[in-house]
Amino acid sequence: MKYYDRERIVSGQLGCDEYGPNGYARVDYDMDSPRCSPSNSDECQVYIAARDGERRCKVGFSKNPTSRARTLGRGVEIKRAFPVGRDAYDIEQKAHSILVHRRDAGEWFNVSVADAQNAVEQAIALWEYERDF
Repeated sequence: MKYYDRERIVSGQLGCDEYGPNGYARVDYDMDSPRCSPSNSDECQVYIAARDGERRCKVGFSKNPTSRARTLGRGVEIKRAFPVGRDAYDIEQKAHSILVHRRDAGEWFNVSVADAQNAVEQAIALWEYERDF
């Protein structure tokens, strides 16, 4: 894990997970990683990641969820991926809102894979409804 200044984040040189000490951004990947960017947004997917036997899931988005899972720690696997393209970030955020009361830390939630899948499916339906109006 490295810390970078906000200027590199704002300029788009790095993707950011959260801000650390003294306003520096904590990142574990750069823009060459499988994160979505404007140039590859049509390939983006919302994913659910978890370790077998744990009732704790991560809801995130990436153009390559399997590759992203390798950066999340030993034993973390992609349990489900939803190819949603350029709307991935908005759908991910809606799913987070649905699961907010079960948040463990960051994008990790104390829910089963089935509950996380239900939240993502609800988020997709809500996004499609809002998009049509």
